[in-house]
Amino acid sequence: MENTNFYEGKIRIVPKNKEIYALLNLDYYVLQDSTEEINLYIYKDINIDQITSEDVKDYAVSNEISNWSPFILESKQIKIHLNKKKNKGDVIKLQFKYHGKINTLKKYEVNRINEEWVEISLYSPWFPLAEENRKAAFQIRVDIEDGYEVVGQKARKQNGYWIVESDNMVNDCTILASKNFKKRIVRERRMTIKIYNASIEGEKIAEKIEKHLGFIIKTCFDYFGKTNVEEFTIVIAPRSEGGGYCRPGLLVVALEDVDDKNYFKFLSHEISHLWWMGADSSTWEDWLNESFAEYSALLLYKEKYGNAEFERKIEKYRQAVTDCPPIYGLSRSDEKAFLTLYAKGPVILNKLEKKIGSDNFKKLLKELLAKNIKTTDGFFKTVKNMFGEDTAKFMEKELKS
Repeated sequence: MENTNFYEGKIRIVPKNKEIYALLNLDYYVLQDSTEEINLYIYKDINIDQITSEDVKDYAVSNEISNWSPFILESKQIKIHLNKKKNKGDVIKLQFKYHGKINTLKKYEVNRINEEWVEISLYSPWFPLAEENRKAAFQIRVDIEDGYEVVGQKARKQNGYWIVESDNMVNDCTILASKNFKKRIVRERRMTIKIYNASIEGEKIAEKIEKHLGFIIKTCFDYFGKTNVEEFTIVIAPRSEGGGYCRPGLLVVALEDVDDKNYFKFLSHEISHLWWMGADSSTWEDWLNESFAEYSALLLYKEKYGNAEFERKIEKYRQAVTDCPPIYGLSRSDEKAFLTLYAKGPVILNKLEKKIGSDNFKKLLKELLAKNIKTTDGFFKTVKNMFGEDTAKFMEKELKS
């Protein structure tokens, strides 16, 4: 893909030793003129054996954990010095050879390699992750011992190994593997959803997901219009900590003991990301992903359980966000960033819905998606075009206060 970082290569996963071995090629596109060095990050216990490129003068791998991202807490820096300055749009072809162990992450426990469960992604970056955490394309051959099934955003088996790839722009390449996967398939509105479960405890969650999916997808189509996603995979990870996360075409959930109504809302939030995604998740603009997905989940919750239940939920959100910082310019490392994006944002969107009316609010949601709006400036312009300057200023004030 033009001007898109592209990862291609092969990895070997050895579950019993918790190890990964990799030979990976990266086409790295330069973002600024006169670039003399680039910074990448990789999991702290991975050893870099070799980096080769005709453009590299030398490189250094830090021994210290880098505090560079609120999401990626156990990585170290790879600083690469170039042998001459590169300009915006130039491509640097890099090859990495490395190996190491990936143990369970200490804080969130979302990544690991062991015999029972393999889960690797950007949270313990198994691939050299660009400092800008920008989107890329991937085509990875995965070798793993017989008996393991590999699942990812798009995975297939051929000639005794697995291919995991992405044909859309993502900032992650999640690879999951187990010997114990059981699969269910749900079809709704020309969409096929595969549900993978790897544990006995996960069976009840798989049943709960299957029960709710049809209603959620049908209602999302009614509210937001069509999505380009035709296939979607849900994986129930055999862990109780760390929560879930969503990637284009992939949702990973944990073994969380949540009552049926709240699980419906959680699932609605994650499925809504099939529509609400693409804004820069490393900045405050992530409210266009998370606040919209959460308020969408609340709208679906209202459709399922009634207006009284919805009002009780939104009132709890109002009470929780009285001292939250503004969304506009929010630091992702702010201690209240999660509450601000997931609760204050929906409260603001509820104010907007009341101001313009529910029917108009639905029209706005569809217009934002139809125009592929990914910035707050674009959001303001759309609101202004549809409902006038006063409404746009109202939203600007809400986001900045």
